[in-house]
Amino acid sequence: MSEQTRVRIMAMALLVLVFVGGMVVGVALDRSVADAAPVSNVSDVRQVAPEVTTPLREGRGWVIDQIELNEDQRAEVEEVIMRWIDEMNQRVQSCEASYQEVIDGARAEVRERLTDEQRAEFDAVLAEQNARDQ
Repeated sequence: MSEQTRVRIMAMALLVLVFVGGMVVGVALDRSVADAAPVSNVSDVRQVAPEVTTPLREGRGWVIDQIELNEDQRAEVEEVIMRWIDEMNQRVQSCEASYQEVIDGARAEVRERLTDEQRAEFDAVLAEQNARDQ
């Protein structure tokens, strides 16, 4: 194998690792945020990601706090919001599974292009990353 080919393979592997690493970090951060405030344990929608700007918040706090709602209306609105937050969480989880499939596919293709020695090194680096992420 020529030096140029070897350098290209290593550069591609590094690029894939950086991409995969970024996705893994993103998923890990998402999980840590999701674990911090499980939706089922939240009694008030304002406790869920208060720093996030959404159409319901419009960057100034919750819109429902800016209009007068009676207790029944507030309860109904909060129920609607919590239902949609649950739906978003389910969609994020399904996306995580799809991302993992992409990651696994990319890793498999990279491994096919490596020598036995490089595969062993590649696997060791991945194992080290997985250990740190857990």
